[in-house]
Amino acid sequence: MEMRKLPIALALAGALGSTGIHAADGNYANLQLAFANVDGFDSTMALVAAYGIPLEQYGIDVELELTKSLGDASTSDTYPFVGTITLDASYMTLAGYAVYTMPLQDKLDLRARAGLLYEDVSVTASSPLVTVSGDGTDIGLSFGVGLNYALNDSMNIIADYTIIEQDISHLAIGAQFGF
Repeated sequence: MEMRKLPIALALAGALGSTGIHAADGNYANLQLAFANVDGFDSTMALVAAYGIPLEQYGIDVELELTKSLGDASTSDTYPFVGTITLDASYMTLAGYAVYTMPLQDKLDLRARAGLLYEDVSVTASSPLVTVSGDGTDIGLSFGVGLNYALNDSMNIIADYTIIEQDISHLAIGAQFGF
């Protein structure tokens, strides 16, 4: 399936499928620590916070998510006559997702999500002679899959793998609190 058709397929599956179970019958908040992979750079860590609202009539949830890298993803290379050039990248994203939750077992759910995000990336290039910084923003698509495990009526353990556009991916684990 083409990547641009995945959000449509997820929305249809959510509309036609059964409503998934949640940490609570109402809204929820997620807080996760992510192992972030930025293409071409060393890995870094990120903090992921989300607020979710169940839309039971459609069989999906809507999540608003904020992600912030906790450190710089780095890479370096050495060139003749120039020396070592180091690139450091950090990022922040703000995203909206449609989330479909499918029960697998009594306390275990599968999550699939697709959404639109705003990405703000800062890069600094340093050499022995000069340091240059730049920022860039982008709007793009994001997709993810994950698991929820219910600890009780108001708390889940949550794990997600999320692809942010084509250059960043997260493996995140944390807690989901229902209220």
